Amino acid sequence: MTARWPLVIFYNILDVSAYNAFVIWTEIFPEWNESKLYKRRIFLEELGKALVTPHIQRRQHLPRTSAAASTVREIQERTAPSTPVREVSEGKRKRKRCQVCRPCDDVDCAHRLGARAPEAGERPCVTIARIHSFQAKEIILQLARQVFPLRHNDKPVYIFRDYPAEITKQRRAFVDVRKRLEGWGARGTWEQVGVPCLRDYNGRPNFVWGDAL
Repeated sequence: MTARWPLVIFYNILDVSAYNAFVIWTEIFPEWNESKLYKRRIFLEELGKALVTPHIQRRQHLPRTSAAASTVREIQERTAPSTPVREVSEGKRKRKRCQVCRPCDDVDCAHRLGARAPEAGERPCVTIARIHSFQAKEIILQLARQVFPLRHNDKPVYIFRDYPAEITKQRRAFVDVRKRLEGWGARGTWEQVGVPCLRDYNGRPNFVWGDAL
């Protein structure tokens, strides 16, 4: 026991709670260890094991003492899953899609992808990167510098911005972002084209912009 009154109160709370749990358990299951005279001690032992076993299973480091280390190792081996969990390799892990982008398998956005060169057998549209209107100047500039040199089959890789369905707003968005990029130091020969595989929410083609060097 201890002479410190906070611990005395805490231990008393534990004793009362354990005894109440024992009384409730024996009332629900009166046939549990009916012939034994030390049922409360058995109940406390099993209760303690049930409380500490999940923590022991989550332990990543063994205790320093040999007895405690052997106990932890035994419990972890006994409760280990029979079938090993298959680990996913880092290189083949599926990348998370941007939460603000609409689900489209042909488009990767700046949050998820950045700009990268197309791999062998990959469609050109995989290299397209989306610029959101709320992205900071540094992010758009960095993305523009990365995208400008990219080419696929001697064709430029375009940047596009998802915009509402009206063609007038799409043209206005093209002019607005083009001026912003050029004002921030992005250089290139710009041309406006329509890409059928990239469509807005109503199925109309988006307008994209990119360098035609």
